[in-house]
Amino acid sequence: MKFANCVFALVCTVGLHAQKAPEPKPDVAGITLDSKGAPLRKTDLILLPSATNAAGESMPSFNIISAGDGRFEFYGIPPGRYRLVADKAGYLRTRYGAKTPWGSGTVLTVRQGVPIAGLEIRLPEQAVISGKVEYDGPAGAPTLALLQEKYQDGRRQMSTVSMINAERTGEFLFNKLTPGRYYLAARPANVMAGDPGLDPEINVTTYYPGKGDQSAAEAIVAKAGESVNASFSVLKSRCYRVSGSVGALPPGDVRVTVTLRSAAASVLPFNNTAPVGPDGTFQFHSVPAGAYTLMATVPGGSTAAVVQQSINVEADMAGIFLKPEQGAVLQGTLKFEGGPGAAPGMRFALRAVPPAIQSSVVQVATDGSFKFGPLLPGRYSYQFMQLPQGAYLKSAMFGDKDALSGVDLTEPAPESRLALVISFLGAQIDGVILDDQGRPADGIACLIPEPPQPQQAALYQTAEAGEGGQFRFQGVRPGRYRVYAWEEMEPGSHLDPQVTASREAYSLAIELGENETKKVSVKRIPVETAR
Repeated sequence: MKFANCVFALVCTVGLHAQKAPEPKPDVAGITLDSKGAPLRKTDLILLPSATNAAGESMPSFNIISAGDGRFEFYGIPPGRYRLVADKAGYLRTRYGAKTPWGSGTVLTVRQGVPIAGLEIRLPEQAVISGKVEYDGPAGAPTLALLQEKYQDGRRQMSTVSMINAERTGEFLFNKLTPGRYYLAARPANVMAGDPGLDPEINVTTYYPGKGDQSAAEAIVAKAGESVNASFSVLKSRCYRVSGSVGALPPGDVRVTVTLRSAAASVLPFNNTAPVGPDGTFQFHSVPAGAYTLMATVPGGSTAAVVQQSINVEADMAGIFLKPEQGAVLQGTLKFEGGPGAAPGMRFALRAVPPAIQSSVVQVATDGSFKFGPLLPGRYSYQFMQLPQGAYLKSAMFGDKDALSGVDLTEPAPESRLALVISFLGAQIDGVILDDQGRPADGIACLIPEPPQPQQAALYQTAEAGEGGQFRFQGVRPGRYRVYAWEEMEPGSHLDPQVTASREAYSLAIELGENETKKVSVKRIPVETAR
């Protein structure tokens, strides 16, 4: 009996061992390293879905922290396409496989039972710009703006990277910076306040290393793993008073303001407002010397009156008279062709060229009519919100003039109406991005009109390649184009004709008719060539 019990126990033990489940394998695994190859411990890692699931539903992201030896393992990841992002204090936020700061990185395709192992993600050291800004006055520490030249509307222009408030001591620090050339500006607190104090001088917006004009700013070269000292002093400038009156005020308690805005190109323009009193007068205090634009809108009747006047401040200015005139009212119709007779809730904007303080947005009525106004004189381009899939702006007529590229309101045209036609018969391109070996690859596909027309951004399209390097352009206006594909593309650079001309050998010329679909394959431009 004892022998039988022993045999039974032995059999059960063997059975238990035989049924022990194998240890699960991670779906995604690898190691985080610094730029020299040393492991980075306690690095934040995120798996971000790059597409929806098969049912078209959004997928969650997954977060973990690397171990003491830099290794990381993700478990329980649903099948799909993901991008891996790593971040750690003192280092740049990095996408796995990215070769440039703007690169999207390599897409990781997770499949059931097929682990992805051996990934190495290297985090470059951050660059730092710090220092102390010296300033006088009780108004408080200035605001610091870190600037960099980036693409806007097809050309490089100064853009704001980050804005912070300096400490009370004037000290400041910008970290997590990609190595490169930067510019720095300090805007004193009193520039925007319009304080009527008695001091004839005020602190003014100053650009490193102590210049009063943005065009005279000097670049600060930031390098990986280094901190650059960029201390400088805020300039003081003689300030003046600007005063005057606004005519044709309506009766009653109507609130009217006048805006004073610097005319010079700047990412930190002087921009102040003053109330208009019951007697029609206004006054600005503490205005630095320079060129400005005065603007006012006076409500009344069915349409407001507007005025815009340029001034050059070199001394106290009094007696300025602003005479508002009936603002331009733009009425028109929006019709649809080749599809539904209307798009409920369709909204579009008129964008001033060059850009004004703000765009004007309207919602198209159910009968297709719309009305803008009051509008200041100038040229305007169109910007449609949520244009129906496959649709494009086919035609635009302002009176008897073609207005496809925009509408010109520099001269009064009270009888002219804007007639827009949107067609659902746009062309389509289905394409595949190929690497230098002719294999489907990730990348950014771009559709560029031939010849380039950066003023008509609606003619340009970009698309990120999906699985198998596939991309699609829809709602393409019939005409001649070139298709490009970049491995990694600096945002906005495709609108620069010089950039596309220098890579034309990689492009594919194509001509499209209405409602036509064409299939293409295009060789991508490697990062090394794109630089």
